[in-house]
Amino acid sequence: MITREEKIDNFIQSARSFVGSPFKHQGRTKNGIDCIGLIIIPLNELGFFSYDNKNYKRYGFGDGLIEVIKKYCYELDSPYKLEKGDILLYSNGRSQHLAIYTGNSIIHANNKIGKVVEHSLDNYWITNISKAFRYRGE
Repeated sequence: MITREEKIDNFIQSARSFVGSPFKHQGRTKNGIDCIGLIIIPLNELGFFSYDNKNYKRYGFGDGLIEVIKKYCYELDSPYKLEKGDILLYSNGRSQHLAIYTGNSIIHANNKIGKVVEHSLDNYWITNISKAFRYRGE
């Protein structure tokens, strides 16, 4: 049986495989992916839920995506006690963004840079976390 730690490592490894892929709104492949895709594709690969690419809005921001995340994760009381594999939500009014914490960096589909990147969790990125979610394990 796969351990919680192995699941988290596999989640991060799957997300890392997209680093360098171009940013594409509603993208779900290595030819183009957005921040939601960078979360749901690895979750799908790990068998957490079945993803249907034809129904993007179902896994858009808001209740749909958060409900999927909450099936397997709990919301942290403080986003400053992060562990690898945590899913980070950034919210600025109408704009929202997701990233994955690797233990010493974050992976996200950065639309300003135009690709999936991995970089340190600097002061800007840590102070702007709106919510953080952690895998419950089994």
